[in-house]
Amino acid sequence: MKQTPVAVASVNTLAQLQAKPGTYILWMQLKQAQSISVGKLGTMQAQAGVYAYVGSAFGPGGVAARLRHHLAYSAKPRWHLDYLRQHALVWRCWVNHDAQHRECLWAKVLAGITPYALPMPGFGSSDCACTSHLFYFKRAPALRRFKQNLKRHHQGLVEALPAPHGRVYEVLVE
Repeated sequence: MKQTPVAVASVNTLAQLQAKPGTYILWMQLKQAQSISVGKLGTMQAQAGVYAYVGSAFGPGGVAARLRHHLAYSAKPRWHLDYLRQHALVWRCWVNHDAQHRECLWAKVLAGITPYALPMPGFGSSDCACTSHLFYFKRAPALRRFKQNLKRHHQGLVEALPAPHGRVYEVLVE
């Protein structure tokens, strides 16, 4: 079995992760270009660089449990991301604890940060109308820029960033 990069969150990081529902962006680095099998979705021709995956967690354990799953090596991949994680190293996450499903909104906001590419249509978005929840960047954008775009995207809307939605924080992974 080949060695794959696996990130482990520190105790301080795990302490920040609450067992509440929410939305997250997992930031990963792929060191070299390669073909990656993504189950029934097919094969992704992945470039070396930065990948951002937008997800949400509303089951038992919320965001904390989902991120622990994503940070560990998965011998039996369940989600599209599990396949990519066998090759990519996670170094940070952006997290928000909110009972509202905001995964698609976050994907739209992330798509507003250019330049980006969609490496594989349908990745992580088989249960919604989004083209993809996986984004490729040559360089990762700053959290501040994401928050600015999030606020701008909501300007003038009835749902103008309820308090918990505005609290997006970064969790560093070592």
